[in-house]
Amino acid sequence: MKLRQMILVIACVIVVAGTHLYFYNININLKYRITELKMQLADLNNQVRSLGGTAAQVENLAYVEKQAKSNLAMIYPEQMHYIINGKLATSHSQEAR
Repeated sequence: MKLRQMILVIACVIVVAGTHLYFYNININLKYRITELKMQLADLNNQVRSLGGTAAQVENLAYVEKQAKSNLAMIYPEQMHYIINGKLATSHSQEAR
């Protein structure tokens, strides 16, 4: 009878120890995952800040004009054509940009 009780106690200890190790392993994996997600969140926050600065720059008309002139070789037209009351009117550009 004592042998059976001893085997039952040993089996219970093994089950409890196995369960403890299983949950300990899950806990460690979750901590690693939390750390990875925190790092990913920090990277995303940096991207948001960077994109906010880029958006502000692109919304700046002087920046857009400079990029259009230097990268796209765009220039202001020498003559502008307007339609006023169905009649074509032409004016010379007075802006020397």
